[in-house]
Amino acid sequence: MRKQDGFTLIELLIVIAIIAILASVMAPTMQDFMARARNAGRMANLDTLHVALEVFQRDNGSYPSTGGAWWGVVGSGYGSHSHCDANGYVPGLCPTYIARLPADPMAGKFNPAVGATNNGFLYRSDGVEFKLLSHYGPEAPNHRYGDESFKFYDPSRPTWAWQKSSPGGRNW
Repeated sequence: MRKQDGFTLIELLIVIAIIAILASVMAPTMQDFMARARNAGRMANLDTLHVALEVFQRDNGSYPSTGGAWWGVVGSGYGSHSHCDANGYVPGLCPTYIARLPADPMAGKFNPAVGATNNGFLYRSDGVEFKLLSHYGPEAPNHRYGDESFKFYDPSRPTWAWQKSSPGGRNW
């Protein structure tokens, strides 16, 4: 008899079963890493926008004003504002102070951690004070809701949002 090279059907099924088991074990871990990466991106975007707002205020004597209303991107329910032009959700900041206003990686998608649709970043200012909000942005795990020592803690939305603000805008 001549021996044939290759794998038997049973051997292939065993390998496929092992790969499926490993994938099912790794899937929750990968989702956790992805959520942590999105959270890190949100925090970096809030910090970057905060720096750009402070430079704008230093150069112009006031923060970009929305007339005291909350502004967000198209489809968010907070106006039809863009990511970069005079009608950006932070008016006048882009492109001089920041190349493009950031978008939340999960904007417009349902966030099961809070049971609502993510509206992305929002901005409000009367020119004297401002508040920048990651609206429904933070995802579990490591979301740090309710941790008042956390630099993005929002006293007005302690269980579902992060913020950066001037002192007077903190409680909006």
